[in-house]
Amino acid sequence: MSDDPLKDLLMADANAAVPARDLSFVTEVMKRAAQRRLIEGLAWVALSFVCVTAVLFALMPHLTPVLTGIAPAFQPVVIVLTIVGLVFVALDQGQRYVKAYGFGL
Repeated sequence: MSDDPLKDLLMADANAAVPARDLSFVTEVMKRAAQRRLIEGLAWVALSFVCVTAVLFALMPHLTPVLTGIAPAFQPVVIVLTIVGLVFVALDQGQRYVKAYGFGL
């Protein structure tokens, strides 16, 4: 022992054993944190759904006559955009299938 109490304290602490990790406690804390994030996310989704529904409920009586009036003019555009979207989705899914199962094209 030296005559310096701070040095004695630090040396005693350096020789102390590292505390063991309690994996069940860590797992439980992580589980509760994940559940809290899930509930917060679901609350935001529910709130967003209610807000969008309320806005659409208020606007649709005014938008319906306008949309039904211009619908015949945009029908071919909607059909083409739908087909292009389906082709892009099919190509994307096809690439994932090729990468996942190793088929070379």
